[in-house]
Amino acid sequence: MRVTLLAFGTRGDAQPMSVLGSELQRRGHIVRLASSPGTHDIPQAFDLTTLPLGRDMREMVVSEEGAAIMMARSGRKLSRAVVRALYDGTSVIRDAIAACSDSDVIIASWLTQHIAEVIAAQRRVPLVAIQTIPVRPSRAVPHPLSFDRDSGSFRNWLSGANLRLHWRRAMRGHIQLTRALSGFRGRTPPPALEIQAFDHALVPALPSEQTTPIVGSLIIPGEVREALGETDVDDVVVRWIQGGEAPVLYGFGSMPVGDPHAVMQMIERVAHETGTRAIVSSGWGGLSAAGISDDRILAVGAVNHELLMPMCAAVVHHGGAGTTAASSRAGIPAVICSVSYDQPFWGGRIAALGSGTTFEFSELDYDRLLQAVTHALAEETRARARLVGHSMRRDAVQSAADLIESAVR
Repeated sequence: MRVTLLAFGTRGDAQPMSVLGSELQRRGHIVRLASSPGTHDIPQAFDLTTLPLGRDMREMVVSEEGAAIMMARSGRKLSRAVVRALYDGTSVIRDAIAACSDSDVIIASWLTQHIAEVIAAQRRVPLVAIQTIPVRPSRAVPHPLSFDRDSGSFRNWLSGANLRLHWRRAMRGHIQLTRALSGFRGRTPPPALEIQAFDHALVPALPSEQTTPIVGSLIIPGEVREALGETDVDDVVVRWIQGGEAPVLYGFGSMPVGDPHAVMQMIERVAHETGTRAIVSSGWGGLSAAGISDDRILAVGAVNHELLMPMCAAVVHHGGAGTTAASSRAGIPAVICSVSYDQPFWGGRIAALGSGTTFEFSELDYDRLLQAVTHALAEETRARARLVGHSMRRDAVQSAADLIESAVR
């Protein structure tokens, strides 16, 4: 079976799709993954054939369009900002059509689902949607991109319905362009399967149904880590961790952090005041230990969250779906400094579960960070985090691949 995955977005979008693609390739399928330039190293690490898809996300994050996404504080404004930034010109649509030219099945993330529906219908092949956030209208939770608070069953459902309408309106011109470029004029059926690739433990009230099963977060299986040589954390990091008490991990993924040096100084002050040590992951924001001489601070590059987080006492991060799932699986408290997109939603879920706390990155200052880290290290918070960790699924990748094979054969 020839499979094309459309993994448009940042690293947080490319990694789960790469994990799934790797499992399907391991099962003997011919897999290609189309992703944004700047994220190609991820599928390539899985030995997947990689194709281009749209603009470089690293450039987008620091552009004016990226700033508009960070500034948006309503579902309508966010939908417009995301579509305007990501669907820059026609490159995404043309790349997606080319990538799927001889596919037997198309697997698309939510950012590409609407154009993938047209392409799949034109090619008369099944479409599988992968949703790393709960995007379907539900009485259980508000839509993650709506910025709405959890305020009761009907209001939650209305939040999801409104966001779906805003997103559809923002995508309307691009859907029409996909129809024009692909030559398709018929009706577009819904996906054959919509896999909810997030953990039920984080949204326990959300129902898991036959065509929209909740499988858990798509993490890298142990056997794949061995193939990638990722069975161990760097020896230097391990020795540093073993040289004292478990540290607090700081990292903001693909998000810009404004003044990296000021953030590092803030981390240093909090570490000193709380008597903790800190590992700082640079991410796309460029955090580094330049000018920091405190031996309680260790700066590292990209880190393997699944292996490093269990060695830490807590984590301070931006609230991306993958990082939230990783810290929850590790059973450690989280401080989520959300920037935009789905991050406030995951911060709210962690706070509701009692396994951490959250505030907006724009509110980050020394006092706020000190208070949040102190709360995260409290025994009650650590106990709640351990309970959440025990509830997380570990078989999501295999379950997702099984469901796909059953649905499209």
